[in-house]
Amino acid sequence: MSDDAAEFSEDVHGICDVVRNAHRITIVLGRTGGAHAPADTDTLTLLREWGTRMWTWPEVLLGPAKEKLYVYTRDLPLDQPWKVSKLNFAKQVWDDSAVARQLLDYYENTMTLSRLELVVLALESLKDRVLHGTSHFADGDLSYALMGLMRQRPRVDKTDSAFQAFARLSLANDSDRLMERMICLLPIVTALNNVNGSQPLHDTAACGQSRMHSADQHYWTNMNDYWGAKLWDIEPICQIAGIANNDTVILDGAYGTTIHWDSFKRIAITTRETWSRMLARLMVRATPGWFFLGVLLVATSGPPSSGFSSQRLVGALFMILATVLILSSPMLLLHIYSGKVWNSQPWLIGFEGHMDLREIERKIFGFPCERLSWAPYGSSLSRHRKNEENFIEDECEGTDPLLRDHQQDDPTEYPRPVPTGEEDGESMRNFTIVDTFTMTVAMCSAARPPVIALLCGSEGERLY
Repeated sequence: MSDDAAEFSEDVHGICDVVRNAHRITIVLGRTGGAHAPADTDTLTLLREWGTRMWTWPEVLLGPAKEKLYVYTRDLPLDQPWKVSKLNFAKQVWDDSAVARQLLDYYENTMTLSRLELVVLALESLKDRVLHGTSHFADGDLSYALMGLMRQRPRVDKTDSAFQAFARLSLANDSDRLMERMICLLPIVTALNNVNGSQPLHDTAACGQSRMHSADQHYWTNMNDYWGAKLWDIEPICQIAGIANNDTVILDGAYGTTIHWDSFKRIAITTRETWSRMLARLMVRATPGWFFLGVLLVATSGPPSSGFSSQRLVGALFMILATVLILSSPMLLLHIYSGKVWNSQPWLIGFEGHMDLREIERKIFGFPCERLSWAPYGSSLSRHRKNEENFIEDECEGTDPLLRDHQQDDPTEYPRPVPTGEEDGESMRNFTIVDTFTMTVAMCSAARPPVIALLCGSEGERLY
């Protein structure tokens, strides 16, 4: 090891290359006699304590394939080391043996993992060791330990946050657009914390920004998506151009649209022309002409004392018909301007709080016509149920998030929108977003009103 501080740091973080070319991995355990390791502590207990450290994790993975690990313990015979295979080591020593087994099989050349799967499994295995078994030297320790598994290794910068160190490592390596896919995830912890009012570990992915939580700086390693999507299921359509201060992600190529908060807009729509709608429009437009024609015929037919007049009878019939059409014009107008929407002007309209769908339709279309529906998967607050009234079997429909209908689904499965707690000193509030393109309404909980929606990727037919 070099005596120079900078070179010494590079040597420490490059120890993985030494392990790769080693002939054998030997582990030497010693009893300290302190509280952590009493004098009667056995070898397996000491080895488990050694295995909780993050920096020992890559040494086992990168050691020579098909070779056993030699474990020596102080005060025990040196000519009788404990020889244990890597797979048995993972089973007996590591708590995450299910994940570690996949990584060991990969490095033992008995199983193939994609680059994306390798990083995801490595992060899942490392983050527990960071939280429970490793002393803190720098914020980017997790990424520096992961760096030993990668081909391209950026220089260690102790001023980087944990997320910045990981981002530099990910962008330097061709990791199948890992960061772009992570942007599209909504971690389960985030969704639950946003509802319960506690400070989220990770902000909404649509804003393209990640924030650090004081209790857990490795929040970004949470890859459990609220909708159950996996990273390899997502097809990103944007590109990360850089990482700025405060763990901010700079996106390029993402599609975006603004959310309007000033007022409700009149939406231009297109409906299909039918014979009934065309006839109703003709009757409404012809009503003034029929009415005035009837008045004219009655007025020019002479005085009533002159006896029966066919002209007066025809005029009276026109006036009666016009009166009937005037009284029925509200229903005719509803029929003309209602019906299935085949095309609509795309807008995102937001307001604070909650409102009934019929009231929202009155403000946008002028009258309730059941064109809007609650989004079944619009946000973490969305609720849905099986539609029993439709002919389509097992059709899913969205329901009002504030309705406590226990027959919809398990009430403990999805969070309730309870706007309590604080984030950065601001109380959490409920907001409603109306999408006039898909004709859906969704609720979300945030400290401040979202001003823009970004489209970063897709998974099947679901957009992120």
